[in-house]
Amino acid sequence: MVLYCLIVCKVVNMARSRNYNLDFYRGFAAIWIVFIHCCFWSGDGYVPLNVKSLSLFIDVPLFMFISGMTYNYSNSVKKTIKGLLKLYFKYFVFFCIYMLFVLYFDYNSFNFENFKNGLLFKYSDTMPLQVVGGSMWFMPMYFFVSFFSSIFISAVDKIVDTKKNLIWFIIMILVFYLILNFFSFSLGLFLKEMTLFIIIYLLGYYAYNNNLSFKKFIVIFCSLSLFLIILLLKTDYSFSMMQSYKSAFNFVYFTYSMLSIITIWYINSIYKVKNNIICTIGKNAILFYFAQGVGSSLLLPFCYRIEMFWAIKLVLLFILNLTYTVLISLMLNSVYKLIDRIKIKKLVG
Repeated sequence: MVLYCLIVCKVVNMARSRNYNLDFYRGFAAIWIVFIHCCFWSGDGYVPLNVKSLSLFIDVPLFMFISGMTYNYSNSVKKTIKGLLKLYFKYFVFFCIYMLFVLYFDYNSFNFENFKNGLLFKYSDTMPLQVVGGSMWFMPMYFFVSFFSSIFISAVDKIVDTKKNLIWFIIMILVFYLILNFFSFSLGLFLKEMTLFIIIYLLGYYAYNNNLSFKKFIVIFCSLSLFLIILLLKTDYSFSMMQSYKSAFNFVYFTYSMLSIITIWYINSIYKVKNNIICTIGKNAILFYFAQGVGSSLLLPFCYRIEMFWAIKLVLLFILNLTYTVLISLMLNSVYKLIDRIKIKKLVG
């Protein structure tokens, strides 16, 4: 009875203190990833390049920004490591389910090499459900960035008040990132990629404690927009090639991504979200992310057979993909709940 009361109190306290804004942004970003993959995977060959580039307005950097905001609730390297271990366990369960699928539908791909590589988020191009493997590049980056950013915040916090003065350190890292871009050299270890996402993660941590006024929002947003327009009009860069800039972690893509990040920063400063269906998706964003890879892959075999105007086709496939993703994420959630029940029974027993 005492144990039951403690669990109830914990759940009630979590419900009271939960920030639905972060859940909503995370859920909205997860849904948008489904749309992006409809443009680039099942949309290959019929979605215009500019529409594909437009879909990247909200992308993975926003996830990293929200993760940085969320770090304010732990402010602990130890808790970060525990959270990453839990996340990897969820991935491991998903990967085992995926490999059972491979065993049943594509026995030749079921081997030790693919299993070992999959544990490290590496997927062969010949494995089934291609979008699953294509989505996993984000996972190791998230692990590295979360770990090193938490260490950096902890170290800097011993020098200054990070919640007020972290912005100066972010600017210094930004200068280093621009040097990496303009001089086009690499020091290995995915340095450019790591630097880009660490900047965004740290900015999220800083933004959560520092509201953005309307005046500052307009100035920053317009400045970034003007800089981006000049880059696209006065240089060899092209808006239709935004995906290639994303793949290269180029500062053009970084500037483009900052537009959505600044917008979310401002919205978070002035508006409080109430719990809703998108928040529910946000609470289970990682399951939704796993599921969208499966959902997007299921569209590939027959999407080319559909003949209609590209915009209508894109909306139709997006709705279908979203339906697949929701159903698959619910099934995954049931598996995790079953595992949790088993854990609790063993703990009580």
